Amino acid sequence: MSIQDIRAIDVHAHYGTVKWGKSELYNRLTTADAPAVLQRSLDSNIQYTVVSPILGLGRGGDAMAANEEAARIVAEPKDCCSG
Repeated sequence: MSIQDIRAIDVHAHYGTVKWGKSELYNRLTTADAPAVLQRSLDSNIQYTVVSPILGLGRGGDAMAANEEAARIVAEPKDCCSG
């Protein structure tokens, strides 16, 4: 068995989009929608990824709306979470 045979667990990921005042390339590379985060995980041999929505982060974040959004996305595997 090699390290490539062991699927990883990622315990810190986010989905959603932001404009953090950096370059457009930076924003595109550091954020993504839920299906793109799932695809990145699959491409990286990650078995489980714990994600939180960017909507709930930072000042002005809406944790309640973020949790409701996350629950809706996870409940719809056809939209995102069927990896």
